[in-house]
Amino acid sequence: MAALLTRKLGKHGPEVTGLGLGLMGLSAFYGPAKPDSERLALLDKAYELGARNWDT
Repeated sequence: MAALLTRKLGKHGPEVTGLGLGLMGLSAFYGPAKPDSERLALLDKAYELGARNWDT
């Protein structure tokens, strides 16, 4: 799998991936939330794959 491209936010900001990961779906906004273990596993996998721009 190819690495996600990164960019710096602003002049002195952190370096984040150009592709963000929207996480509102992990809440109960769209229906009953999945168990914590499933939601945390998704976050762990996203981090493992290089996702660093999380939109919470």
